[in-house]
Amino acid sequence: MRTLPLALAGAGLLAVAAPGSAAVSVRIDSVRVVAADTRRPARPPYRRGRAYAYVVRYRIAGDARLRVTRRAELRTPGGTLIARIAPPATIEEPGRYFATSRIPVGRRDPRTVYVLRYAVAVRGREDRALARRVVRLRFV
Repeated sequence: MRTLPLALAGAGLLAVAAPGSAAVSVRIDSVRVVAADTRRPARPPYRRGRAYAYVVRYRIAGDARLRVTRRAELRTPGGTLIARIAPPATIEEPGRYFATSRIPVGRRDPRTVYVLRYAVAVRGREDRALARRVVRLRFV
């Protein structure tokens, strides 16, 4: 007789906890520069005219379905925009993910330090989270 009320009380707690949404969070684990053809890590300084790509590894947590938006910008130190990468938003489940794209620095671009800014925004039912990372890339 005593186990029935305890079981019902536990079921009531589960029912109350289930509709609430988990806190949404995002974290960028790493941003790496790789050779575009082999996907092996590249060492700085990077050479203009060679094909490089960046690989961003990130984690998201929260509800079962999250809207994830990724954005990247490549600028000169003076602020001149070289490239903007903005893939369409996706609906993903919590977990670990990666994104990759080419770095568009050509042979005729100046020898300087470029700034790669990457942002991952996650939106759940009620919460939002944003993670940003800035990486300096020296091209010779």
